[in-house]
Amino acid sequence: MEEKTVLDLLHELNQDHIIAKYNSATPEEKKNFIIQFNELDKVCRGGIKDYLQRAKILLEASKNKVNNFSDTTIEIPDDIPHIEIGTDEFFELDQLGFNQLKDTVFVLVAGGLGERLGYTGIKIGLQNDLITLRTYIEVYTDFIKAYEDRVRKKEKEKIDKDWYIPFCIMTSGDTHDETISLLKTHNDYGMRPGQISIVKQNKIPAILDNDCHLALEHDKFLIETKPHGHGDIHYLLYTSGKAKQWIKEGKKYMVQFMDTNVLAFNCVPASIGASVKYSYDVNSIVVPRRPKDAIGAICRINRADGTSVVQNVEYNLVDPLLKEKFNGKGDIANESGFCDFPGNLNVLVFKLEPYLKILEETQGLVPEFVNPKYADETRTKFKSPTRLECLMQDVPKLIKNGETVGYTYFDRWFCFSACKNNLKDAIEKLKKNETGESAFTVERDIFKTNERILSEICGKLEVVNTEPENELNIGGCTVKFGPKIIIYPSYAPTISELKEKLQKMKKGIRMTNNSTLILKNDINIEEGIDLDGYLVVDKDEKDLLVCKNKKRVVYTLLKVGEGEDHEKLRGYAIMHE
Repeated sequence: MEEKTVLDLLHELNQDHIIAKYNSATPEEKKNFIIQFNELDKVCRGGIKDYLQRAKILLEASKNKVNNFSDTTIEIPDDIPHIEIGTDEFFELDQLGFNQLKDTVFVLVAGGLGERLGYTGIKIGLQNDLITLRTYIEVYTDFIKAYEDRVRKKEKEKIDKDWYIPFCIMTSGDTHDETISLLKTHNDYGMRPGQISIVKQNKIPAILDNDCHLALEHDKFLIETKPHGHGDIHYLLYTSGKAKQWIKEGKKYMVQFMDTNVLAFNCVPASIGASVKYSYDVNSIVVPRRPKDAIGAICRINRADGTSVVQNVEYNLVDPLLKEKFNGKGDIANESGFCDFPGNLNVLVFKLEPYLKILEETQGLVPEFVNPKYADETRTKFKSPTRLECLMQDVPKLIKNGETVGYTYFDRWFCFSACKNNLKDAIEKLKKNETGESAFTVERDIFKTNERILSEICGKLEVVNTEPENELNIGGCTVKFGPKIIIYPSYAPTISELKEKLQKMKKGIRMTNNSTLILKNDINIEEGIDLDGYLVVDKDEKDLLVCKNKKRVVYTLLKVGEGEDHEKLRGYAIMHE
């Protein structure tokens, strides 16, 4: 649009405060503003005019406290299959999912910065443990490469030499350049050229008030912008043509996942398997939810017309909704210590052909919402500018043609530990018996989860308590680090393969409670492991592998001002003794 067209549109949209600023701006400022306005007009669905019209409707409803659940009742969904880890059903699904990996694509929603965590880089560049210092993106690419390796070994000559598993990453304006730089620095983490594709999410205009006046940046004459939410991944996969391209390439399934939950890959193959077995077109992974968790709750919504739907209710709405519609008390724990309603992980498995049809009908747009923070009880002014948002998990709300929506329920310890909070906030949450969701809780949970898998699921781990556990007091919270077990995807990318390898060990694994064991590469350990110390096993071993070097990885508290970023946000560092 030319200058006059932009100014006329601004006047039509009641943006006279911007026109006044424009009239006193320098020629360079005017030029940059017109360029930005045109860019934002392209980014917003239907243009800025349509965006503000949608915002006006949603803001009016928010001001008047319109309740979308007013004519509904809430029930616990009773038809979600709970897949118990280690059962015959689990391994059946795990194998079914593995068989689909050659026709599966992976999509990482990675638009977040690490600022809120106390980290200066992007979240996928954060180290997920201090022993290997592997970043989140490195672990994710390791899983995909390990899947490829096992598929090739199974299929052999049946699979084309140019075949690979596509990996798509959604970036944002905040993370795009650093993501590109990280991939370039590490040579795409060993992935082949063209295997990783990037779709970039653009920001949208921020809104000052209920009259939809556009906000301006404080230090320059430009419209302030904010993220639209991770629901944009569907729009980007549609407009970029990626979804259509993958179908043409013969791909059948897509897994979408978030940026800081490496444990999710424990359940990915079985989740794909559940989609196959139960013919799910859309499959959301859920776990037991703790009160006040910053994850949505899966509820059955019964409408006044007699219909019902099982859907995600976003976490900021859970407490008031349950208080009004369910128990009168809100988001509280039952006798199990968890909530009555399962929690949504934002790990989604889609069957690609039905998914593309949904995208084509909606242009990839999921329902929007607005969540302004009001300055006072009049609900007319905001504490800070707001914007419309959308969520990746809201695709089921678009279902109109009978597509099958399913949910697959796993134990929480097995597949969920995310890094969402800085050290101070995590400590406060833990003191209130809430979930910490921080860098140090993720690291601890990785070790604990691997210990449980080897001992409870595979039945091949014995931990001998020979000395007090490595224990830290972080801000008044006691954190214990027992046996530190790290399993690289290259050793066993699926739980089925992990159990098969350990079952072949004649004597299993015996280790002392402060030892460190790292398993990597596609190797066989015939007799077993007897460990008191620090051991990396990365080659075949026929005899009993005995290691008594007494070396310890010791977690030690940091003093104020000490440490690197990835240590400071945990409150500790490690020492090798």
